[in-house]
Amino acid sequence: MYKKVSGVILASLTFVIGICGVAFYFTSGSETQRWSISNITKVSEEVESYAVYSAVVNEVFAEEMARGDKKPRGLVISDRTSSYPNSQTLGIGWIEEQVQDRKKYYPSVSEDTLTDFYLKTASPIKLESKLDLAAPYTLIDENELERIDEEVQFFTKYSAGGMIKFSRVGFNSSRNQAFVEVEFLYCPLCGFGDKILLEKEFGIWIVKERFGGWIS
Repeated sequence: MYKKVSGVILASLTFVIGICGVAFYFTSGSETQRWSISNITKVSEEVESYAVYSAVVNEVFAEEMARGDKKPRGLVISDRTSSYPNSQTLGIGWIEEQVQDRKKYYPSVSEDTLTDFYLKTASPIKLESKLDLAAPYTLIDENELERIDEEVQFFTKYSAGGMIKFSRVGFNSSRNQAFVEVEFLYCPLCGFGDKILLEKEFGIWIVKERFGGWIS
């Protein structure tokens, strides 16, 4: 009887120690695991964002990329995304209001995609040469357009009709829908802006809808 009781106690202690060991492993490694998951998510989102930018440029600016002889024309793209400080200063309440208001104009865009878009607009990011485009392109400081005295100098220097500028990309939770704003600036105060919905089909981002925006 004593041996049976001892065996039960020993088995119980072994089980408890094992559980504690597993718990300790996951607890002690939680910071590393969280960092790894966060890092992977960040890298994955970056890859998808550049794929979205590439899809937008290749479709929306197809005509801009083609000269009369159909040879690709160089593109100039701002190396920093646009930002809207209100999304940071006015907080989540302002973002929720924006999402509900914009749903009236962009009904095909999901609420989580719009929420992600407005959450990101407060924090611009610097772009790198990771675009997959059908024409050569140059990333420049957007202030370069203002530093050049005459627009002709800009066009001559870069052999481009203007400068493309992107917002950050908003994604839905499944990351198969994307929403982005793009601008094309001919000079500091003239150009146009468009908001674009994309969906991922068979691993490829496709422009589904263009909502328009502003023109100056």
